[in-house]
Amino acid sequence: MGVVASSDGRVARAQRTRAAIVEAMLALIDEGDVHPTVEDVADRAGVAPRTVFQHFATRETLFAAVNERHMERLAPLLADPDTADAPLARKLDAFVERRAELYEAMTPVRRAARHMAPLSKTCERAMHALQARKRDQAVRLFEPEIRAHPRAVRDELCAAVGAAASWSMWDALRSEQGISVRAASAAMRRTLDGLLARR
Repeated sequence: MGVVASSDGRVARAQRTRAAIVEAMLALIDEGDVHPTVEDVADRAGVAPRTVFQHFATRETLFAAVNERHMERLAPLLADPDTADAPLARKLDAFVERRAELYEAMTPVRRAARHMAPLSKTCERAMHALQARKRDQAVRLFEPEIRAHPRAVRDELCAAVGAAASWSMWDALRSEQGISVRAASAAMRRTLDGLLARR
C-alpha cells in the first residue's frame, strides 16, 4: 500500500512540475518574450534548468505541450457562434466579436510561433493547423452567403473571406496601423460585409 501511494505521489508531482513548466513558458510568451530560454522558463516555474530537460527531452516536445495547453485556453473562443440561421448582419456582429476576443487572446503565442516556426516543425505545423481551422470555420459559417454568389466567383470569395477573417489581417490593423480593438473590429466587419452582401 505504501509503495503504491509513494508511486502515485511521484506521478502527481511530476504532472504538477510539467504543468508548471508549460504555464511558465506561456506566461513569458504572454508577456511578450517571443523566444523564452530554458533558463527563463525554469526560473519562472521555480525549477532547475535540468528539470525542464528531465520532463521534456527535446525542445519540440515542450513546444507540443505548450501548444496543447494554448489550444485548451482558446477552445471557448474557437467555438462556432450560435448564429447559423441568423441574418447576415447578426452573423457578422457575433463572428467579429468572437474573432476579436480570439485574436487578442492568441496574439502573443501567434507572434512567438511565427518567430520560432523556421526552426521548429512543431510550431510550424501548429500555426498552419490553426490558420486552416479558422479559415474553414469562416467559410463554413458564411456558406449560405457565399453560395448566393455566382459559382464562378465562389472559390475566389472563399479565399477572400479567409483572408479578411485572418489573424494576419487583425495584426495588420492592430500592430501596423495601431488602431483600437473596436476600430479593428469595425474594419474587419466592413470588409466581410463588403465581400458577402449581395447588393
